[in-house]
Amino acid sequence: MRRILEALLAYGSSGFQNPNRLTRFHSNNHYIIVCLHCGTVDRFSTDHMDHFSLDKNKQENEKRRDRIIQGIEAAKLKGVTLGRPKAELPLDFIKQYKKFKNGDYGKISATSFAKVLSIGRSTLYKYIALYERES
Repeated sequence: MRRILEALLAYGSSGFQNPNRLTRFHSNNHYIIVCLHCGTVDRFSTDHMDHFSLDKNKQENEKRRDRIIQGIEAAKLKGVTLGRPKAELPLDFIKQYKKFKNGDYGKISATSFAKVLSIGRSTLYKYIALYERES
């Protein structure tokens, strides 16, 4: 690595603002040395380095994404369920909801019924939808 850095400094002293950031990826450094040595380009600026970094980041992201997809597929083959668990109806809710529908609570609104159960209104509507799907 030291040899690469010395070669970069020797060839690219006119174009490199900060040679420390050039040593991150060996393949990029090798490519830069070859280009400078062959005369393809006479100097590299930080714009070139940003281009190389973006390409390398894109490759790393693609590899990471592929590994994640492989892991998810392997988990599915093992029978692992991913994501948030399904909402289940509390047994107490079913009893209370039947009373609510029969009018045992009188004429109260859904908001008031949710307060009686100590749940939020949106949770009440979710439970009602689950109950009616199951029925």
